[in-house]
Amino acid sequence: MKDSMSTEPASPSTDLPARAKAGRGPWLFLRDILVILLVAILVSFLVKTFLVRSFYIPSGSMENTLQEQDRILVDELTPRFGGYDRGDVVVFRDPGGWLPATYEPPQPPLAAAVDWITSLVGLTASDSEDHLVKRLIGLPGDHVVCCNALGQTTVNGVPLDEADYLKLGASQSAPRVLEYDVTVPEDSVWVMGDNRD
Repeated sequence: MKDSMSTEPASPSTDLPARAKAGRGPWLFLRDILVILLVAILVSFLVKTFLVRSFYIPSGSMENTLQEQDRILVDELTPRFGGYDRGDVVVFRDPGGWLPATYEPPQPPLAAAVDWITSLVGLTASDSEDHLVKRLIGLPGDHVVCCNALGQTTVNGVPLDEADYLKLGASQSAPRVLEYDVTVPEDSVWVMGDNRD
């Protein structure tokens, strides 16, 4: 008796019936969508935390450079690695009392949850109302004085050239409300808005 050998490939025992395969399609699709959404949220959160953050301009103190309610993206890496230079525009949390108090009516829970999620992933700037945007004038240890005989702010005895951002005429000097003569403490900076009226 001769054994007959088949040359046809054996079908794997893991083949599922056609009905089971068809039922897995929507679940695989939903799983893929969920994974994509979770990865997108994670990437957005990491970008917002470590690279770039969104803010809006809460007041007119930086006009004409920035207008009230403008949106800006802020580099989060510079403070960690590069430091700041005089003349940089910086964003910082209000140390208290610079911004007027705002009243926000309570939100329904669903709206509050949506705001929290969109803020978490960087689509909105929910805490912008707690931050200020100003120009960095003095670094720690700098001696900042207003004003010299020409009405200019000086840093360490050198008049600041503010023509690029104050948009003044050749013979104009920025209006000053207060005179000051300060040495910037360590771990502090001296900031001013571009709108000096």
